[in-house]
Amino acid sequence: MEEVSQDVKDIKTWIAEHDNNDDKKAKPTRESPPFSSYIKDGSKAPQLLEYLHDKIASRKRVDALIFIQAAIDAGALTIPPYAASEAEFPGHMGSDSLYNDYVGNEGAFSTRRRIQQLADAVEEIRKL
Repeated sequence: MEEVSQDVKDIKTWIAEHDNNDDKKAKPTRESPPFSSYIKDGSKAPQLLEYLHDKIASRKRVDALIFIQAAIDAGALTIPPYAASEAEFPGHMGSDSLYNDYVGNEGAFSTRRRIQQLADAVEEIRKL
């Protein structure tokens, strides 16, 4: 019985010496390519980015996501992942789940005001 107690003590000592709180360390995340890499026509990237920054700067969540969706609908942008959009427009995209519920989801913008805003933005982006 003493041998078992000593073995338990040895194991506890070893754990204490080797425990470096791995559970508390942030897990590494895979970096997303930059937002600009999702722009289909690189020659129009500066104009599109300027437009999006101008429109999104004063908006958050769904009101900002309208412009990401408009760029997709206009054929100027492939669907960027949340991480790329949040990195480009920090604090404006809302949560990951909200972003994924709206961006790339046909019919997600369902109020008349948002549908009209989306249609107007698509037209503006096509003129860039």
